[in-house]
Amino acid sequence: MRWYRQGHLSSTGACFDIGGTTSRALHLFERTRQPYCGSIDPLAAGNGSIMRLVPVPLFFASRPKEAVERSGDSSRTTHGAQVCVDACRYMGGLLAGAVAGAGKDEILSERYCPVPGYWQTHPLAEEIGEIARGSFKRKDGYTAILDLKALDAVVEDFQETFLLPDLLDQVDVLEPPEPGVGQRDTHDGHTLE
Repeated sequence: MRWYRQGHLSSTGACFDIGGTTSRALHLFERTRQPYCGSIDPLAAGNGSIMRLVPVPLFFASRPKEAVERSGDSSRTTHGAQVCVDACRYMGGLLAGAVAGAGKDEILSERYCPVPGYWQTHPLAEEIGEIARGSFKRKDGYTAILDLKALDAVVEDFQETFLLPDLLDQVDVLEPPEPGVGQRDTHDGHTLE
C-alpha cells in the first residue's frame, strides 16, 4: 500500500500507470485486509499480476512446487481470474526451472514444469494449457500472453544475465547505491528522487 499511496520504491516517487483491476483490488484490501482481493471475473483478466511476478519464483526457486503455487497466489492478490492465476503459475514454473539450470529447449518443451506431473494433478486454464502445449510455437494458438520469440528471449536473457556462475562469483553483497549515486536520468537530465 505504501507504493500505491506514497510511491514507495517507485522509479518516479509516485504510483503511476496502475490498472483498474489492480486499483480495485487494492481498495478492497484496504477495506477488508483479506489477502486475495483480485477479481475472479474473467472480464477483469489483465497482465498486471504477471508483470510483477519475477521476485516470487526467484525467492522460492529452491522449492519448485512452492514457486509455482506462490506464483499463483501472487496473482490472486490483484488478479483472481483463473487465466491470470494460471499464467503466473506457468511462468513461475518456467522461471524456477531456469534458475535450477534447465536448458532453453527443456523449458520450452510441451507442458514443462520443474515439478514432474504437476500440470496433470493441478491443471491449467484452457488458454494457458494451450500455451503450455506449445501454441506459442504456432501462429494460430492463443498467444495474447506469451509469444515464442518473447519467451525464447526471456529464457535466454534470464539465464545469461542472472545465472552466469562467473558473474555470481564476483558479487559478494548487493546493496543499494549511495544516496545521489545513479539517480541521474541520462535521457532528459531530470534527477529522480
